[in-house]
Amino acid sequence: MAITYHFNRGGTIGVGYLGVVLTSVVYGITCIQSFQYYRSPRAKTDAAIIKYLVLCLWILDTLQEVLAVHAFYFFLVSNYENPLALLVSIWSLPSGIMVNACISCLVKIFFMIRIWRLSGNVHLTVVGAVVNVVRFVMNLYYPIRSFCDLSADLVTMEVRLKPFGVSGLALEVTCDLMISISMTYYLQRGRRNSLRRSGDMLSRLILLTVATGTLSTLIGTADLIAYLASPDTFYPLFFNFLIAKLDANALLTSLNSRQFIRDGSGPNVVCINNDPNPKTISCALSSPSDSSVECGPGGGERAGSGHDAGREIVCKVVVDETYVM
Repeated sequence: MAITYHFNRGGTIGVGYLGVVLTSVVYGITCIQSFQYYRSPRAKTDAAIIKYLVLCLWILDTLQEVLAVHAFYFFLVSNYENPLALLVSIWSLPSGIMVNACISCLVKIFFMIRIWRLSGNVHLTVVGAVVNVVRFVMNLYYPIRSFCDLSADLVTMEVRLKPFGVSGLALEVTCDLMISISMTYYLQRGRRNSLRRSGDMLSRLILLTVATGTLSTLIGTADLIAYLASPDTFYPLFFNFLIAKLDANALLTSLNSRQFIRDGSGPNVVCINNDPNPKTISCALSSPSDSSVECGPGGGERAGSGHDAGREIVCKVVVDETYVM
């Protein structure tokens, strides 16, 4: 029995086109940020894996842009006088979804590692990793099934695969929320225990996390709502094209903003341990060039030799290691 479903792309295909135009603008920002990263002095001291990650994201983002342009060139130019072409399941659409899934997965792994290094909470990191893996599998299954049945029209395909599309988008939003809330919580906790002016540095970190995380979450939520309301239109594509590009730019922004985060901090010490009577006092230098560390019990400061009443003082550079890898 044929699957029947309300179909109306005539009034919404323009929305998909606007999505391609907007993603082209965001792609330009990705190119600028990638260029700025490799030109920055910090890139010379970053681990090789970070440099390769930025290159990989730029290549994938470029590929996604090419696929999006190809899909709408097919709909709007090659088949300008053929409205029935809007029913064709063009291969570049599921290909773009696969590329988006890869970009988002890499970015979320990066931020999960940050959360683990910032909090040391293994359970939270494992839960986040599991959600990310399941989300990745769902976002891959959807386009793979589309490839297996390219002969089916888009309406039939959307009806069959809607549960998987909804699950993938819901997990996308869940993962973004988990990352944003976790990082904000642990940074705020460290800010409450900061000494001297280092709280300003953590405030900048919190502001950056909230700004980038909120935007990604809002776009993901809008995509989910649009897909639930109109899975057979191009409204979801408007937001779907943006999700991975915003994720990539969130990572690049965090790398390129490190100098901004550290400006005005000075060679201060940040206490990042909330235990009222710890055996280990975890502190952080806001400047790696600062050779002296001062940290005493009860939040006081004094010249330390590395031990205080049998308690070891562990120092970490927050910006360079905990937050930025």
